[in-house]
Amino acid sequence: MDKYEYKLKTEQMLELMEDGAYSRAAELADSIDWRRVRNTTMLMNVSDIYEKSRDYHKSFEVLKIAYHRAEGSRKIVYRLCTLALKTRNVDEAIDYYDEFLHIAPKDPNQYILKYQILKVQRAPIEQQIDALESFKKAEYVEEWAYELAKLYERAGKITECLEECDDLILWFSEGKYVYQNGSNDKRRYCNADCGDCHQNHILPLPVLHCRQDSHRDSGQQDKNNRDASKLCRYRETVGNIITYLFAGILIGRS
Repeated sequence: MDKYEYKLKTEQMLELMEDGAYSRAAELADSIDWRRVRNTTMLMNVSDIYEKSRDYHKSFEVLKIAYHRAEGSRKIVYRLCTLALKTRNVDEAIDYYDEFLHIAPKDPNQYILKYQILKVQRAPIEQQIDALESFKKAEYVEEWAYELAKLYERAGKITECLEECDDLILWFSEGKYVYQNGSNDKRRYCNADCGDCHQNHILPLPVLHCRQDSHRDSGQQDKNNRDASKLCRYRETVGNIITYLFAGILIGRS
């Protein structure tokens, strides 16, 4: 393939990528020998195209070419770790995780990699929670906040689950994890008479989720109900304070 043909194909491929047509972009990518390409950015784009097309093996192989072109790139090492997990190469993922720690020992994304490895290894849920809690202390990201809420639910930590869903709604207000997930998790544990749920346009279920689980004892059910009621009152108080402060700001500006 000469330079003109390479330029033409890569331009078409990147246009398709920008339009979200990843399958067609991947077809064009298949026609190019990426081992001869030295442009790291181009290689990363191709890897991304294959990943979006769910062809994780090709994505992994192209990214490894980029890795040898730019050793020491934390972004590439991070993605190699995640792709290694998607291709079930756990040992390689651990190697890339160790390398990421060496390159960027203070980067909080190390906790995301750690969590993903623990999840694939089916490690105890408390270890997975610890990893995401460590990440939360450094950064608050919608996707991982919801993932943490799900872990709390699985671990039976209903109060923590509700608080995390509350933080999710407070911080992000909207988005797929708020509307599709965070609100649903929250409403499963809220009473049907909860005014906070109505105010936030969340349609609460008529029966508490914990009451539907026959394996939970009545003492735990009562505790969960009390926790949910306390959190509803807490949310109402916080909402009133925020409204009051916001009104004060507007008055001050007028």
